[in-house]
Amino acid sequence: MSESVTTIIKVLSSLTSPKASVKYISVGIFMLLTWKYISKIVDITGISSEQKSVVVLFIGLGLGSLIGHLMYLGFDYCYSKHKKSKEKKAKLKIEESESKKTLDEFKKVYLHYDHWTKKILRDLSNKELCIEWERYGLDAPKENGYIQKVLNVDSSKDIYKLHPALTSFVSNEWSDEVKANMGQLFDDFSENKKSLVKLLEFKNRGQEGPLAVDAIDVARNHQYIFNIEVEDEDGFYITLEQPYHDLICEKLNVELADETYILKSRIILMENVA
Repeated sequence: MSESVTTIIKVLSSLTSPKASVKYISVGIFMLLTWKYISKIVDITGISSEQKSVVVLFIGLGLGSLIGHLMYLGFDYCYSKHKKSKEKKAKLKIEESESKKTLDEFKKVYLHYDHWTKKILRDLSNKELCIEWERYGLDAPKENGYIQKVLNVDSSKDIYKLHPALTSFVSNEWSDEVKANMGQLFDDFSENKKSLVKLLEFKNRGQEGPLAVDAIDVARNHQYIFNIEVEDEDGFYITLEQPYHDLICEKLNVELADETYILKSRIILMENVA
């Protein structure tokens, strides 16, 4: 077997990667250019023919290897960037598909959630909140992944957030519900409703006159707007949810108290007393 054939076989056996292939191509090109152009420059130095061959050989090998390495780095950078971009798009597509599936499932169950569960969802649509584990209305949406744990606070509380795919839907539903609930309250603004609002006005706090049970029932029948809280045998507080407090104040041009305590002894079975 000739020496040139042996050399070729050795070169082929070393081509174990694209990087090596690029380098050999680059070295070959620069060896050709070196012998053709660089050798003429080396002639000017007046060194011997044998030394000239060695110098030209080293220059060609060095330049070829260096440029080949730089070419491979450039190719590898472009390829890696393209690969990452492709993987990112694929991941984003999967996330969008999963988000759509989650939203579609959530829309089906949202209508069946009670007021307190919806309230938690609405509050979380604005920001992350610290919520007690045993809070009513938390379990179902948490188990379904609609509410997600962010951090543990202590042995009874965690910080939670709403699934990002649900935020827009919950916010829009909340706006529609507020309009609907305000419509139910004011479309038929009866004397009992007027009496309840009058009772809750800040200027009427401390009054001790009798109250019509029908006026108090307005608050119980519109629990999305009015809250009956801390109720015991003596009495209870009536508070207004936001944004209803501010919306009613603006609509009727009144100043409502944040909370009003009602003694049960004041409530009688007659209408429109307040």
